[in-house]
Amino acid sequence: MDGSPAPIRRSVSADGFHFKKDKSFSFTLSERYNRASARDPKVVKSVDGLFHMFVTTTDKKIGRGCLAHLVSDDGESWREVGNIYESPDGREPECSDYFEFGGKYYLIYSLSGVGHYLYSEEPFSGWVAPADPVIPCGTVPKAAIWRGRIIFAGFRGIGGYAGTMTFKEAWQNPDGTLRF
Repeated sequence: MDGSPAPIRRSVSADGFHFKKDKSFSFTLSERYNRASARDPKVVKSVDGLFHMFVTTTDKKIGRGCLAHLVSDDGESWREVGNIYESPDGREPECSDYFEFGGKYYLIYSLSGVGHYLYSEEPFSGWVAPADPVIPCGTVPKAAIWRGRIIFAGFRGIGGYAGTMTFKEAWQNPDGTLRF
């Protein structure tokens, strides 16, 4: 909040329930980005074992909000490889998510709290925006594949941030678009 670079940090767990801050792990984005707004890191592991991280920020070179894309071989040392998504304006795409389903890849993000999605036949490029990209599931939806189904969970605010949890199921059309 003071304008200084926001560090990316992590917590670790041996059982998936009890987490401890890893005080030895910390890094900041390069000067290319608005480092003070760096937040909401999402990490996924690709089939080749490479880790991919998406971070909410603004790309100062283009003057627009983006999801910075970083990669790592070991989850320790990260390198920037560009942006996986750039917003059409100054808004920063928040609370990203990512999943594969039915041979398609999906990138989820929120603009001003409204969830959107892109899809592709490639894991980290070639994104297509559907005619209606909105995920009608409240604010900042996250996806889960459950028993072969795509389930989104978001929330409807009550007096501000957070509130009532909402769920929406999505079905995949043959072209990769989703219907809810």
